[in-house]
Amino acid sequence: MKKKIFLSLTVILLAGFGAFTTENVQANSSNIIELEVFTVGGIDVTNLQGLEVDDPVKDPGATLEVESFSEFAGVIIKTTPIFEILNPYSSVNWDTFQQFKANLHTHTDYSDGTKPPHERIDEYHEYNYSILSLTDHDDYNPEGPINYPWTELNNINEDWENRDPDDLGMIAVQGLEISAGIHLGSHFNDFVGEASSDEEYVLSQIQERDGLAQFFHPGRYTNNNPHNMVEWYADKYLKFDCLVGMEVYNGRDIYPRDRELWDNVLMQTLPEKVIWAFANDDTHVSSIYIDFLFSWNMFILEELSLEDVKEAYANGIFFACNRNTSMAPDPPVINRIILENDSLTIDGSGYDSIDWIADGNNIGIGETIELKDIKKNNMYVRGKLTKHDGLSRSRTLTQPFTFVEVETDIIKKVYLNGNIIAEESLEAKEIKADDELLVTITCADTGASKHYKLKTINIPGPELLPGDVNGDGTIDVFDVTLAMRQALELIELDPEQKIAADVNNDGVIDVSDVVLIMRYALGLIDSFL
Repeated sequence: MKKKIFLSLTVILLAGFGAFTTENVQANSSNIIELEVFTVGGIDVTNLQGLEVDDPVKDPGATLEVESFSEFAGVIIKTTPIFEILNPYSSVNWDTFQQFKANLHTHTDYSDGTKPPHERIDEYHEYNYSILSLTDHDDYNPEGPINYPWTELNNINEDWENRDPDDLGMIAVQGLEISAGIHLGSHFNDFVGEASSDEEYVLSQIQERDGLAQFFHPGRYTNNNPHNMVEWYADKYLKFDCLVGMEVYNGRDIYPRDRELWDNVLMQTLPEKVIWAFANDDTHVSSIYIDFLFSWNMFILEELSLEDVKEAYANGIFFACNRNTSMAPDPPVINRIILENDSLTIDGSGYDSIDWIADGNNIGIGETIELKDIKKNNMYVRGKLTKHDGLSRSRTLTQPFTFVEVETDIIKKVYLNGNIIAEESLEAKEIKADDELLVTITCADTGASKHYKLKTINIPGPELLPGDVNGDGTIDVFDVTLAMRQALELIELDPEQKIAADVNNDGVIDVSDVVLIMRYALGLIDSFL
């Protein structure tokens, strides 16, 4: 009696490769290896035992029992993608770097603010801000100078007073809010804007001047719907290297769904580009009840210099902070980020809760999150610390930790009963019942190896109905047609169909098989014996 042969299932084994590390990257410490073992030649293997061995001669590992069915011979080894974790804070020495308060969206009476530039600078200095950008609207002073540098403010308006950021212990960031079309925060460059709604032209001008940019209050243009304009925003981020971030907190959180928009756009731009989260006051009137001291960024710097500020801005080396009311406590403090052994930990203070968000979904709470399972199904993970005080709350966001697929060399060798049958290219070889295979997998980058012993066991399977070539449970004209077309070499049946069509069991499908199947279908015979 012939036996039916099933399609193969996959055997999943864990191989412990060493960690991979590159600049700004920390890799996972293990790699998933998929072993698919299958047989041919009428051997029906319905049970496969895999035994991990540290030494090809010894068997100290645990036994793995699985099921495997297939119609081909050989061993296939697949490696699932290895993911490195892009950590924006990897360059930070948490013992020596310091955190500096920054506001990058501020207005004066040069556009629609209520105070002259020197008074705006003074009030932020009074509240211990170290980094400030005056970003007046370009359309109030078409083609006029940006109110920068601070040491030359009096040259723009004789009523203004100069300020020296060095004397104040501050960093002045050249800035402008370009207001035609979707508002852009332009920084570190002297583009004065133009009366154009073409955001791509504006971004090209910023990029030509080696500037950096972020979208200000995007919720104003999406009507606070995080599903609107996602593709539009993603397209701009992917086209322009200078465009690095999005304002996810504006003032006291005027557009509360901008974090969702950020997540949605991130999922469109990753893995090509990460988008950083910014938090800014958007100050106009300097009221602690309206637009002052609500949102800021904590830059993490080795030293307070314009060069280091620009590098941190470009690479996400900061946290985004917000208070939603004037009565809210100070946002939580992040003292350090710890990424090791496939886990991510936030060492913070002043918080009530820590939430972890991956691909827009809240996937965990607590100071530590395990990454092994998260990175299989998500593009990134980010942390949110929250402090509650009645209806008031304060929040601090990390930047995204993204999972980037990398290539690595995997050397594969398969031994059958002590003899190598495949190396690198795994060609199919016949495997019989009770054969023993030794699979050796080596990571060329680290030299780490794992060995697996696989032993097939012959167990009878369910019956296959001879003559039922199409497998529908009935022997009829359709089976006759298939057998005839195979005999004439007009088609190539699969291995199961060939077994069913070879009803006289002589190893060849020819006219004698076709005649027998036809006679059976017509009821002239009731057996092929």
